Amino acid sequence: MEFDYRLVGTGWAEGWLAIGDEHVCLTASYLSDALGDLLAAVLLLLEDGAAPVEVSWDEEPGEYRFVFVPEGDGTSAVTVLWFDELRSGRPNSDGRPILAATCKVADLAATVASGARAVLEEWGTTGYRRKWVDHDFPLPQLEQIEQTLSR
Repeated sequence: MEFDYRLVGTGWAEGWLAIGDEHVCLTASYLSDALGDLLAAVLLLLEDGAAPVEVSWDEEPGEYRFVFVPEGDGTSAVTVLWFDELRSGRPNSDGRPILAATCKVADLAATVASGARAVLEEWGTTGYRRKWVDHDFPLPQLEQIEQTLSR
């Protein structure tokens, strides 16, 4: 499993998610708190693990929607959908699947946290804010995931 997140321009990021043989390259604009929202969703999945969790990354135009559906035994189905319209509110069934895999929730959380930690080490909180424009680095969510995993 692999997760990489890079700030590639002011207000722009690229993400790479690989689970088993499935992988996807995504982009996001500062219109959403892409990394913070993903960490919050993964944290919710890690702490609750019973209800589906969704998070979107805004594009200009378009939307990537991550859908996490717990399957029991600490695993979750992970689907990433593409929508041509930004914040369309369309049902998941209208999205085009670009990744569909199953993984251990703890592995997913550790992988996403590691990718986020690498961003923090590269940019620091001040550099991240300057580059991401409208959102601070999601340090509370990252630290909560790391603490939960260390228990």
